[in-house]
Amino acid sequence: MRRFKVSPLPLVAFTISLALAGCGGIASNTGNTTSTTSSGAGTSSTGSGTTTSGSGGSTGSGGSGTPAPAPAPNVAYVYVSNTVGGTNEITGYLAANDGTLTALPGSPYGTNADWLAVNGKYLFVNVQPTDLRTFTINADGSITQVSTVNAQAKNTIPDDGGPISLFLDKSGQTVYDGDIYADGANNGYQFWSLQSGGALNYVGLTPNLSPTYGQPLSFTPDNKYAYGASCVKFSPQIFGYQRNSDGSLTQLNINPNLPAAPANLPGYCPYLTAVSNDFHLFTTLTPEDFSPQGPTQIGVYSVNSDGTLTTTSTAANMPATVLKTVRDLKLDPTSAF
Repeated sequence: MRRFKVSPLPLVAFTISLALAGCGGIASNTGNTTSTTSSGAGTSSTGSGTTTSGSGGSTGSGGSGTPAPAPAPNVAYVYVSNTVGGTNEITGYLAANDGTLTALPGSPYGTNADWLAVNGKYLFVNVQPTDLRTFTINADGSITQVSTVNAQAKNTIPDDGGPISLFLDKSGQTVYDGDIYADGANNGYQFWSLQSGGALNYVGLTPNLSPTYGQPLSFTPDNKYAYGASCVKFSPQIFGYQRNSDGSLTQLNINPNLPAAPANLPGYCPYLTAVSNDFHLFTTLTPEDFSPQGPTQIGVYSVNSDGTLTTTSTAANMPATVLKTVRDLKLDPTSAF
């Protein structure tokens, strides 16, 4: 099981999250980079230009020519949570815009980590079954732990359950974890506010708990609503929350319809969600008959101003993936893909 997160370099425009194998994610920021080339000034005793053709004196300038290609700028840091020999560790890479990866100083970092989340300055990890930890992302991409909290201790039974997923809101200032067995039997979502220096302050827990909750939620562009989907014990549902000013979540009273399944199948199982910049909710829908019975399809819902969801998706018009089971779903920052 592996998780990936890409953390942005400074002065970036967006963050991307991508999870593979159902266990984690990648987050990235792309910054503005510039490159310069010489206009042909000679640097050698013969006056040969370093980036141009032509010759000149020892103090003269070389003739005009074609600049040498600039090296590909680095665009992101990538962090991978991976299990090696039964122990989780974080591996870090520097990514160039051509996709090549170079190991970061000190990587791999000998720290346990399950899910990963980044906001550009900090890398957040959960360590099942108890902790949430914050790492500063240093200028060279290496990480330094600055905070740890025992999230499990906030549960009704302090030594039961704990964080099983980890994600951020759009502001990157509220950290959420899907909390299993929050009351000893059901799941919910804890919310933590990010403090100066990377410490996390406990805000609270969603009041309505259920075995169906716990997977990451997807926030709308205005950070007002968040949505998840589940199909525990073949009880399919898409659910949502309103995000309050302190980062807490209040459950929405919604029960959006699911498209009718293909003939001879009892229904679709929704599992993953992603919200686009134009307020559309995408969700994976897998035809089920107590087990997956066909390729997963992608349903599309409109997010209305009151948080309700409506759809015109049908079995006939929804695109199908090439996979029977999809493990994660993400949109690129432009929502074009």
